[in-house]
Amino acid sequence: MLVAMSKEGELIYASEVKFKYPNLMEFYCPTCAQKVFYKDSHKGKGFFSHYSKCQLVESRRSPLESDEHKRGKELIIEELQGIQKLVLQTELYFPEINQFADVYVTVKSASSESVIYEFQRSVIPAADVIVRNQNYKQLVNQVHWLMDDYTTRSTVLNQRWKQTMLNYNDDWGFHLKYLNLKKKEIIIQRHLPIIYQKNNYRLKQNRMTIREFHQQDSLQDENCELISVRKRTKASLNYNRQLNGIMNNEAYRNTIYLLYQQGTVLTDIPEWVFTEQWEVLLTQSPSWLVFSWSLAIIRQLNYKFTTDAFIEKFRACSEIKVARTPLIYSDIYPVLCLAILILLFQKGILEKVSNVEWILK
Repeated sequence: MLVAMSKEGELIYASEVKFKYPNLMEFYCPTCAQKVFYKDSHKGKGFFSHYSKCQLVESRRSPLESDEHKRGKELIIEELQGIQKLVLQTELYFPEINQFADVYVTVKSASSESVIYEFQRSVIPAADVIVRNQNYKQLVNQVHWLMDDYTTRSTVLNQRWKQTMLNYNDDWGFHLKYLNLKKKEIIIQRHLPIIYQKNNYRLKQNRMTIREFHQQDSLQDENCELISVRKRTKASLNYNRQLNGIMNNEAYRNTIYLLYQQGTVLTDIPEWVFTEQWEVLLTQSPSWLVFSWSLAIIRQLNYKFTTDAFIEKFRACSEIKVARTPLIYSDIYPVLCLAILILLFQKGILEKVSNVEWILK
């Protein structure tokens, strides 16, 4: 395996041990938490190895695996079998990273085109996804993480598990992928809104066979559904009830005090922050907290500021908990901060001086 963890929980790459951690002697498996040791291969390449068999080997072969999970793997194999030159394997073990892949797909005589499919029905920690995905990416050029459509797609958009499974590319924007066992199809929800009202938002959705998904290069708009989510809840919530609920919540007492120290009290925050049911896709913090601290940051910047200055302050704000998105390798802070600034501009709180400068009205 090429990645281990220190006693303090820091990810340690085998390639960095000699020059970055020469005195570190204790390493642990990120998957089973057993102690491992570092050694060099006969080619001089460093890696970690278990003293005894990793518990992952037993757990992945255990009878506790659900019938639905088994069916998901079988379905991917069945649907891709008709494609010429593909070599398909399920539960393939990679000893160098000590992991089993749900489905491994490669092309004969072209291992560089290999793909791994992970059908993830159960929720696992973001830290585990980070390790598994980084390990896979060292061996294959693409990894597809599929959630169970039946149990997951109808849940709230900014659910913690969906944030863990969230992915991004320039063509699809922020997107999620699901496997529907009954209809034998893959569903992609794409261009997910970064900031939205949970009782009224839209997104694009594409359905395709597993074979079509494996062979596709892009998603065509003419084949997509425009999904409108309109929940039967009040258009706006009661301001006083929402404000009192937050102020009397013990969990928020410290952040309210810290806001006060920055010269911001909740009664100074615009009412729409509390009543319009906003949600933020890329944070674990509630939207009122995100917007309140954003306004406090803007005031710290003396009312006139650049986008980059706001991003820097926002990144340093420990009270805002940004979502863990282990499948996204790019920095999510710029797009998150820009979305916040645009909303504040649309609400008439900010004035845009240029493409990179703003003024608090």
